[in-house]
Amino acid sequence: NVTSSSKQSLMVSSLIKMDNEITDQDLIFEENVLQNPYVEDVWDKYIQFLVSTTNSSSTKLLTIHERAVKANPKSRNLWLRYLRWRMNALKTASTLTSPLDEELEQQYNKLNLVFERCIANMESPGDFEIWELYIKSLWQDQCSVTKTRRACDRALQSLDITEHSKFWSSLYLPFIRSSDKIPIETACRVYRRYVQFEPQHVEEYISFLKNRGRVAESSQRLVEILNDETFVSLLNKSKHQMWLELCDLITKNVNNTSVNNTEDGKKINVSAILRTAIKKFTDEVGKLWASLADYYIRRGLFEKARDIYEEGLESVMTVRDFSLIFDAYAAFEENVLSSKMMQEEEEEEEE
Repeated sequence: NVTSSSKQSLMVSSLIKMDNEITDQDLIFEENVLQNPYVEDVWDKYIQFLVSTTNSSSTKLLTIHERAVKANPKSRNLWLRYLRWRMNALKTASTLTSPLDEELEQQYNKLNLVFERCIANMESPGDFEIWELYIKSLWQDQCSVTKTRRACDRALQSLDITEHSKFWSSLYLPFIRSSDKIPIETACRVYRRYVQFEPQHVEEYISFLKNRGRVAESSQRLVEILNDETFVSLLNKSKHQMWLELCDLITKNVNNTSVNNTEDGKKINVSAILRTAIKKFTDEVGKLWASLADYYIRRGLFEKARDIYEEGLESVMTVRDFSLIFDAYAAFEENVLSSKMMQEEEEEEEE
Protein backbone atom coordinates (compact mmCIF):
# COMPACT_ATOMS: atom_id res chain seq x y z
CA ASN A 1 0.00 0.00 0.00
CA VAL A 2 2.82 2.36 0.94
CA THR A 3 4.60 1.62 -2.33
CA SER A 4 1.40 2.12 -4.35
CA SER A 5 0.69 5.39 -2.56
CA SER A 6 4.25 6.59 -3.21
CA LYS A 7 3.94 5.83 -6.92
CA GLN A 8 0.71 7.76 -7.16
CA SER A 9 2.30 10.71 -5.34
CA LEU A 10 5.21 10.69 -7.76
CA MET A 11 2.81 10.60 -10.73
CA VAL A 12 0.87 13.55 -9.37
CA SER A 13 4.10 15.47 -8.71
CA SER A 14 5.35 14.88 -12.24
CA LEU A 15 1.98 15.89 -13.65
CA ILE A 16 2.12 19.14 -11.70
CA LYS A 17 5.57 19.86 -13.12
CA MET A 18 4.27 19.20 -16.64
CA ASP A 19 1.25 21.45 -16.24
CA ASN A 20 1.70 24.42 -13.95
CA GLU A 21 -1.99 25.29 -14.36
CA ILE A 22 -3.04 22.48 -12.01
CA THR A 23 -4.10 24.02 -8.71
CA ASP A 24 -4.41 22.56 -5.23
CA GLN A 25 -8.14 22.15 -5.84
CA ASP A 26 -7.41 19.99 -8.88
CA LEU A 27 -5.26 17.48 -6.98
CA ILE A 28 -8.17 15.42 -5.69
CA PHE A 29 -9.60 15.09 -9.18
CA GLU A 30 -6.19 14.31 -10.64
CA GLU A 31 -5.66 11.55 -8.12
CA ASN A 32 -9.09 10.12 -8.93
CA VAL A 33 -8.51 10.05 -12.68
CA LEU A 34 -5.07 8.52 -12.19
CA GLN A 35 -6.53 5.80 -10.00
CA ASN A 36 -9.63 5.27 -12.20
CA PRO A 37 -8.72 6.37 -15.73
CA TYR A 38 -11.39 4.15 -17.31
CA VAL A 39 -14.28 5.31 -15.14
CA GLU A 40 -16.37 7.79 -17.13
CA ASP A 41 -18.00 9.37 -14.09
CA VAL A 42 -14.64 10.37 -12.58
CA TRP A 43 -13.68 12.35 -15.69
CA ASP A 44 -17.17 13.79 -15.94
CA LYS A 45 -16.99 15.25 -12.42
CA TYR A 46 -13.52 16.65 -13.06
CA ILE A 47 -14.69 18.40 -16.23
CA GLN A 48 -17.80 19.77 -14.53
CA PHE A 49 -15.60 21.17 -11.75
CA LEU A 50 -13.28 22.88 -14.23
CA VAL A 51 -16.18 24.34 -16.24
CA SER A 52 -17.69 25.78 -13.06
CA THR A 53 -14.34 27.31 -12.06
CA THR A 54 -13.95 30.76 -13.56
CA ASN A 55 -10.15 30.70 -13.67
CA SER A 56 -9.92 27.51 -15.76
CA SER A 57 -8.24 28.32 -19.05
CA SER A 58 -9.44 26.96 -22.38
CA THR A 59 -6.08 25.20 -22.81
CA LYS A 60 -6.56 23.39 -19.54
CA LEU A 61 -10.12 22.35 -20.40
CA LEU A 62 -8.99 21.19 -23.82
CA THR A 63 -6.24 19.05 -22.27
CA ILE A 64 -8.59 17.40 -19.76
CA HIS A 65 -11.23 16.70 -22.42
CA GLU A 66 -8.60 15.12 -24.66
CA ARG A 67 -7.25 12.98 -21.81
CA ALA A 68 -10.80 11.88 -20.98
CA VAL A 69 -11.75 10.69 -24.47
CA LYS A 70 -8.34 9.07 -25.05
CA ALA A 71 -8.77 7.05 -21.87
CA ASN A 72 -12.42 6.27 -22.73
CA PRO A 73 -12.69 6.33 -26.53
CA LYS A 74 -16.06 4.50 -26.50
CA SER A 75 -17.70 6.89 -24.04
CA ARG A 76 -20.56 8.62 -25.82
CA ASN A 77 -21.18 11.03 -22.92
CA LEU A 78 -17.57 12.21 -22.72
CA TRP A 79 -17.41 12.76 -26.46
CA LEU A 80 -20.67 14.72 -26.45
CA ARG A 81 -19.50 16.88 -23.54
CA TYR A 82 -16.19 17.53 -25.34
CA LEU A 83 -17.84 18.35 -28.67
CA ARG A 84 -20.40 20.71 -27.15
CA TRP A 85 -17.73 22.50 -25.13
CA ARG A 86 -15.53 22.94 -28.19
CA MET A 87 -18.44 24.14 -30.34
CA ASN A 88 -19.49 26.69 -27.74
CA ALA A 89 -15.93 27.95 -27.39
CA LEU A 90 -15.69 28.49 -31.15
CA LYS A 91 -19.09 30.20 -31.31
CA THR A 92 -17.91 32.63 -28.67
CA ALA A 93 -14.68 33.25 -30.59
CA SER A 94 -16.57 33.76 -33.87
CA THR A 95 -18.49 36.69 -32.39
CA LEU A 96 -15.20 38.47 -31.74
CA THR A 97 -13.58 38.01 -35.13
CA SER A 98 -14.19 38.22 -38.86
CA PRO A 99 -16.07 35.31 -40.50
CA LEU A 100 -13.09 34.88 -42.82
CA ASP A 101 -10.51 34.75 -40.05
CA GLU A 102 -7.95 32.09 -41.00
CA GLU A 103 -7.17 31.09 -37.43
CA LEU A 104 -10.85 30.54 -36.66
CA GLU A 105 -11.20 28.47 -39.82
CA GLN A 106 -8.28 26.31 -38.70
CA GLN A 107 -9.94 25.81 -35.32
CA TYR A 108 -13.14 24.66 -37.04
CA ASN A 109 -11.10 22.24 -39.14
CA LYS A 110 -9.67 20.84 -35.90
CA LEU A 111 -13.20 20.54 -34.52
CA ASN A 112 -14.20 18.57 -37.62
CA LEU A 113 -11.30 16.19 -36.97
CA VAL A 114 -12.55 15.71 -33.41
CA PHE A 115 -15.97 14.81 -34.80
CA GLU A 116 -14.36 12.32 -37.18
CA ARG A 117 -12.41 10.74 -34.32
CA CYS A 118 -15.58 10.50 -32.29
CA ILE A 119 -17.53 8.79 -35.10
CA ALA A 120 -14.63 6.40 -35.77
CA ASN A 121 -14.41 5.40 -32.09
CA MET A 122 -18.12 4.92 -31.43
CA GLU A 123 -19.30 1.33 -31.21
CA SER A 124 -22.18 2.43 -33.45
CA PRO A 125 -21.29 5.14 -35.97
CA GLY A 126 -25.02 5.80 -36.40
CA ASP A 127 -25.50 8.03 -33.36
CA PHE A 128 -28.17 10.58 -34.30
CA GLU A 129 -27.19 13.19 -31.73
CA ILE A 130 -23.53 13.21 -32.73
CA TRP A 131 -24.37 13.49 -36.44
CA GLU A 132 -26.84 16.25 -35.62
CA LEU A 133 -24.15 18.27 -33.81
CA TYR A 134 -21.64 17.69 -36.62
CA ILE A 135 -24.04 18.72 -39.39
CA LYS A 136 -25.29 21.79 -37.55
CA SER A 137 -21.70 22.88 -36.99
CA LEU A 138 -20.87 22.49 -40.68
CA TRP A 139 -24.10 24.12 -41.82
CA GLN A 140 -24.85 26.87 -39.32
CA ASP A 141 -21.43 27.73 -37.90
CA GLN A 142 -19.09 27.02 -40.80
CA CYS A 143 -21.55 27.71 -43.65
CA SER A 144 -20.00 24.96 -45.75
CA VAL A 145 -22.53 23.68 -48.28
CA THR A 146 -20.38 20.89 -49.73
CA LYS A 147 -19.15 19.56 -46.38
CA THR A 148 -22.68 19.63 -44.96
CA ARG A 149 -24.15 17.74 -47.90
CA ARG A 150 -21.43 15.09 -47.74
CA ALA A 151 -21.89 14.71 -43.98
CA CYS A 152 -25.65 14.29 -44.50
CA ASP A 153 -25.06 11.55 -47.06
CA ARG A 154 -22.66 9.76 -44.72
CA ALA A 155 -25.12 10.08 -41.84
CA LEU A 156 -27.87 8.42 -43.90
CA GLN A 157 -25.51 5.53 -44.59
CA SER A 158 -24.68 5.18 -40.89
CA LEU A 159 -28.03 5.79 -39.19
CA ASP A 160 -30.58 3.09 -38.57
CA ILE A 161 -33.39 3.11 -41.14
CA THR A 162 -35.89 3.94 -38.38
CA GLU A 163 -34.16 7.30 -37.88
CA HIS A 164 -34.07 8.30 -41.54
CA SER A 165 -37.45 10.02 -41.51
CA LYS A 166 -36.46 12.16 -38.52
CA PHE A 167 -33.10 12.95 -40.12
CA TRP A 168 -34.68 14.08 -43.39
CA SER A 169 -37.30 16.29 -41.73
CA SER A 170 -35.12 17.85 -39.02
CA LEU A 171 -31.73 18.20 -40.76
CA TYR A 172 -31.29 17.38 -44.43
CA LEU A 173 -34.36 19.11 -45.91
CA PRO A 174 -34.12 22.23 -43.72
CA PHE A 175 -30.50 22.53 -44.86
CA ILE A 176 -31.48 22.15 -48.54
CA ARG A 177 -34.22 24.78 -48.19
CA SER A 178 -32.12 27.16 -46.09
CA SER A 179 -30.01 28.88 -48.71
CA ASP A 180 -30.09 29.95 -52.35
CA LYS A 181 -26.34 29.25 -52.40
CA ILE A 182 -27.14 25.55 -52.76
CA PRO A 183 -27.20 24.79 -56.52
CA ILE A 184 -30.77 24.04 -57.62
CA GLU A 185 -29.71 20.83 -59.39
CA THR A 186 -28.07 19.58 -56.19
CA ALA A 187 -31.15 20.48 -54.15
CA CYS A 188 -33.44 18.70 -56.61
CA ARG A 189 -31.32 15.54 -56.58
CA VAL A 190 -31.51 15.45 -52.79
CA TYR A 191 -35.27 16.04 -52.81
CA ARG A 192 -35.80 13.27 -55.39
CA ARG A 193 -34.02 10.86 -53.06
CA TYR A 194 -36.31 11.98 -50.25
CA VAL A 195 -39.41 11.41 -52.39
CA GLN A 196 -38.18 7.91 -53.17
CA PHE A 197 -37.94 7.28 -49.43
CA GLU A 198 -41.19 9.10 -48.53
CA PRO A 199 -43.33 9.10 -51.72
CA GLN A 200 -46.38 10.40 -49.84
CA HIS A 201 -44.48 13.67 -49.24
CA VAL A 202 -44.21 14.51 -52.95
CA GLU A 203 -46.41 17.62 -52.46
CA GLU A 204 -43.63 19.08 -50.33
CA TYR A 205 -41.24 18.64 -53.24
CA ILE A 206 -43.77 20.18 -55.66
CA SER A 207 -44.04 23.24 -53.42
CA PHE A 208 -40.23 23.51 -53.32
CA LEU A 209 -40.05 23.29 -57.12
CA LYS A 210 -42.70 25.98 -57.57
CA ASN A 211 -40.89 28.32 -55.18
CA ARG A 212 -37.66 27.82 -57.12
CA GLY A 213 -39.29 28.39 -60.51
CA ARG A 214 -39.01 24.78 -61.65
CA VAL A 215 -42.38 24.83 -63.40
CA ALA A 216 -41.86 21.86 -65.70
CA GLU A 217 -40.86 19.32 -63.06
CA SER A 218 -43.49 20.54 -60.59
CA SER A 219 -46.11 20.13 -63.35
CA GLN A 220 -44.79 16.70 -64.19
CA ARG A 221 -44.98 15.63 -60.53
CA LEU A 222 -48.56 16.92 -60.31
CA VAL A 223 -49.51 14.91 -63.41
CA GLU A 224 -47.97 11.79 -61.84
CA ILE A 225 -49.97 12.05 -58.61
CA LEU A 226 -53.15 12.87 -60.55
CA ASN A 227 -52.66 9.68 -62.57
CA ASP A 228 -52.08 7.67 -59.37
CA GLU A 229 -55.49 6.53 -58.16
CA THR A 230 -54.02 5.41 -54.82
CA PHE A 231 -52.45 8.78 -53.95
CA VAL A 232 -53.86 10.51 -50.88
CA SER A 233 -52.91 14.15 -50.30
CA LEU A 234 -51.31 14.87 -46.92
CA LEU A 235 -52.50 18.46 -47.41
CA ASN A 236 -56.11 17.21 -47.78
CA LYS A 237 -56.33 18.45 -51.36
CA SER A 238 -58.94 16.90 -53.61
CA LYS A 239 -58.19 15.71 -57.16
CA HIS A 240 -60.25 18.65 -58.33
CA GLN A 241 -58.04 21.13 -56.45
CA MET A 242 -54.87 19.52 -57.78
CA TRP A 243 -56.16 19.63 -61.35
CA LEU A 244 -56.94 23.34 -61.03
CA GLU A 245 -53.51 23.90 -59.45
CA LEU A 246 -51.85 22.15 -62.39
CA CYS A 247 -53.83 24.12 -64.97
CA ASP A 248 -53.07 27.40 -63.22
CA LEU A 249 -49.37 26.53 -62.97
CA ILE A 250 -48.80 25.67 -66.62
CA THR A 251 -50.90 28.49 -68.12
CA LYS A 252 -49.40 31.29 -66.03
CA ASN A 253 -45.74 30.33 -66.50
CA VAL A 254 -45.48 30.22 -70.27
CA ASN A 255 -42.49 32.56 -70.33
CA ASN A 256 -40.57 30.45 -67.80
CA THR A 257 -37.65 28.86 -69.67
CA SER A 258 -38.08 25.58 -67.79
CA VAL A 259 -41.76 25.10 -68.65
CA ASN A 260 -40.97 22.73 -71.51
CA ASN A 261 -38.00 20.99 -69.90
CA THR A 262 -39.04 18.21 -67.56
CA GLU A 263 -36.73 15.99 -65.52
CA ASP A 264 -36.71 13.31 -68.24
CA GLY A 265 -36.54 15.82 -71.14
CA LYS A 266 -40.16 15.36 -72.25
CA LYS A 267 -42.34 18.23 -73.43
CA ILE A 268 -45.38 19.27 -71.42
CA ASN A 269 -48.51 19.12 -73.56
CA VAL A 270 -50.42 22.03 -72.07
CA SER A 271 -53.35 21.77 -74.47
CA ALA A 272 -53.85 18.06 -73.73
CA ILE A 273 -53.74 18.66 -69.97
CA LEU A 274 -56.31 21.49 -70.14
CA ARG A 275 -58.63 19.52 -72.43
CA THR A 276 -58.45 16.52 -70.10
CA ALA A 277 -59.42 18.77 -67.19
CA ILE A 278 -62.32 20.23 -69.21
CA LYS A 279 -63.71 16.73 -69.74
CA LYS A 280 -63.28 15.79 -66.08
CA PHE A 281 -64.74 18.88 -64.38
CA THR A 282 -67.91 20.11 -66.02
CA ASP A 283 -68.47 22.73 -63.31
CA GLU A 284 -65.21 24.52 -64.21
CA VAL A 285 -65.25 24.34 -68.02
CA GLY A 286 -65.70 28.08 -68.49
CA LYS A 287 -62.67 28.91 -66.38
CA LEU A 288 -60.60 26.16 -68.00
CA TRP A 289 -61.44 27.25 -71.58
CA ALA A 290 -60.46 30.80 -70.63
CA SER A 291 -57.21 29.50 -69.08
CA LEU A 292 -56.34 27.59 -72.25
CA ALA A 293 -56.97 30.68 -74.36
CA ASP A 294 -54.90 32.76 -71.94
CA TYR A 295 -52.03 30.27 -72.38
CA TYR A 296 -51.94 30.98 -76.13
CA ILE A 297 -52.29 34.73 -75.55
CA ARG A 298 -49.22 34.68 -73.30
CA ARG A 299 -47.35 32.89 -76.08
CA GLY A 300 -48.42 35.56 -78.59
CA LEU A 301 -50.58 33.14 -80.59
CA PHE A 302 -53.63 35.37 -80.84
CA GLU A 303 -55.38 33.51 -83.66
CA LYS A 304 -55.07 30.26 -81.77
CA ALA A 305 -56.51 31.97 -78.70
CA ARG A 306 -59.50 33.17 -80.77
CA ASP A 307 -60.07 29.60 -81.98
CA ILE A 308 -60.10 28.39 -78.36
CA TYR A 309 -62.58 31.08 -77.30
CA GLU A 310 -64.85 30.18 -80.23
CA GLU A 311 -64.60 26.47 -79.48
CA GLY A 312 -65.39 27.10 -75.83
CA LEU A 313 -68.44 29.26 -76.63
CA GLU A 314 -69.82 26.54 -78.89
CA SER A 315 -69.27 23.68 -76.44
CA VAL A 316 -70.36 25.02 -73.03
CA MET A 317 -73.80 24.10 -71.72
CA THR A 318 -74.50 26.74 -69.07
CA VAL A 319 -75.12 30.49 -69.15
CA ARG A 320 -72.48 31.01 -66.41
CA ASP A 321 -69.73 29.30 -68.42
CA PHE A 322 -70.79 31.08 -71.62
CA SER A 323 -70.69 34.46 -69.87
CA LEU A 324 -67.27 33.76 -68.35
CA ILE A 325 -65.73 32.84 -71.72
CA PHE A 326 -67.51 35.67 -73.53
CA ASP A 327 -66.29 38.27 -71.02
CA ALA A 328 -62.71 36.96 -71.28
CA TYR A 329 -62.97 36.97 -75.10
CA ALA A 330 -64.30 40.54 -75.15
CA ALA A 331 -61.56 41.74 -72.77
CA PHE A 332 -58.95 40.10 -74.98
CA GLU A 333 -60.24 41.79 -78.16
CA GLU A 334 -60.46 45.11 -76.36
CA ASN A 335 -56.80 44.82 -75.26
CA VAL A 336 -55.73 43.89 -78.80
CA LEU A 337 -57.62 46.86 -80.22
CA SER A 338 -56.15 49.24 -77.63
CA SER A 339 -52.64 48.00 -78.40
CA LYS A 340 -53.14 48.57 -82.14
CA MET A 341 -54.45 52.08 -81.58
CA MET A 342 -51.51 52.96 -79.33
CA GLN A 343 -49.11 51.56 -81.92
CA GLU A 344 -50.68 53.63 -84.69
CA GLU A 345 -50.50 56.79 -82.56
CA GLU A 346 -46.81 56.19 -81.87
CA GLU A 347 -46.14 55.67 -85.59
CA GLU A 348 -47.96 58.93 -86.45
CA GLU A 349 -45.92 60.84 -83.84
CA GLU A 350 -42.69 59.48 -85.29
CA GLU A 351 -43.69 60.63 -88.81
